[in-house]
Amino acid sequence: MADAKKEEPTKPTPEEKLAAAEAEVDALVKKGLKALDDFEKLDQKQVDRIVAKASVAALNKHLVLAKMAVEETGRGLVEDKATKNIFACEHVTNYLAGQKTVGIIREDDVMGIDEIAEPVGVVGSRGVSEYGRQSAHELAKQAARAGHLIVSGGALGTDAAAHWGAIQAMDEIGTPLAGRTVAVFAGGLNYIGPKSNERLFETIINHSGALISELCPGTVPEARRFLIRNRLIAALSSTLIVAQARARSGALNAAGWANELNRRVFAVPGDVTMPHNTGCNRLIQEGQASIICSLTDIDEFCHAAHRPQSADAADNDDEPSEESTDTSLSQPTNATAAILKAIRTCSAKYGHVSADGLLAILAESNPGEYSISRISMELGLMELNGLICTQHGNITITDASAT
Repeated sequence: MADAKKEEPTKPTPEEKLAAAEAEVDALVKKGLKALDDFEKLDQKQVDRIVAKASVAALNKHLVLAKMAVEETGRGLVEDKATKNIFACEHVTNYLAGQKTVGIIREDDVMGIDEIAEPVGVVGSRGVSEYGRQSAHELAKQAARAGHLIVSGGALGTDAAAHWGAIQAMDEIGTPLAGRTVAVFAGGLNYIGPKSNERLFETIINHSGALISELCPGTVPEARRFLIRNRLIAALSSTLIVAQARARSGALNAAGWANELNRRVFAVPGDVTMPHNTGCNRLIQEGQASIICSLTDIDEFCHAAHRPQSADAADNDDEPSEESTDTSLSQPTNATAAILKAIRTCSAKYGHVSADGLLAILAESNPGEYSISRISMELGLMELNGLICTQHGNITITDASAT
């Protein structure tokens, strides 16, 4: 009697893979919710350590999903680890400020990765006027010519104009010298759109740019996801420019996220009789954005021009050794001493210490030296070193010997 043929194991379908991944995530969430009850027994330092470990675990899981998506789509998936991590913990957010890395994964290899210290985000309405389109295009082009990464949402109107502006800069002065451009999507990468921008997306990839989504490839870009996506654009950007916005434009939501994350926000003013400009004019009027007075003089909102640097080169040339990193974190710096002194002054003067209070104190003692973003980053490092702690929005010194 002939031996029965062994049945070959069937490979799981993409739907089964996704279901398994979602089930695993759901199980982790349930465990996390159960553990919340025990958090009241922990001090702040223990909580921070747990959150940091959870952040690393989340990043590893996202990388697995990214590789799955590459296999399923055959066209590559962008994985932005900094964005995945940036909302995991307030201290991690502060520490990562201005140190975000974006890249594109092709055939399970990371390629075309650029590390940009301070990206520039450009947002605005889809139904822009020619004035708004020109503003977005020119500002993005000038910033990219200075080596700055341009971040936008890949939509029609303002977003497309900004992406094309960065691409034109690369065509004019060469890809090695100009900043790249990154499009952040509200759905999975199987649903990037609109269709009319397909040539733009291909051009972004061909110019060493990146297409980014935090969602699984098959996720449909529902309307609510666009507002959630805006937080990623704000988080990736150190400076956010609103080129043109109506009174109820989604770009105003991105500006709100940027202000909440202590990013620098700028807006292009416009004719007060035109509804296209109402949103930008209102941001300026309410003090939520600084006014942009020139489309060519970018020094007012950009840091110094630089040449884009590859992550590999940065790893080889600039990244300190583990030993030197530990030393730099543990040794007090002039900034640490200044902020500790400001904390004591702020506590004595107001009875409550916040980042805004420290900004006011340091503006008097060290004029022009400390911005709110720098103060936030220094506070994050000091908390990681155990020098201070933050509870209910109040900053206190935990190490009495700190000077």
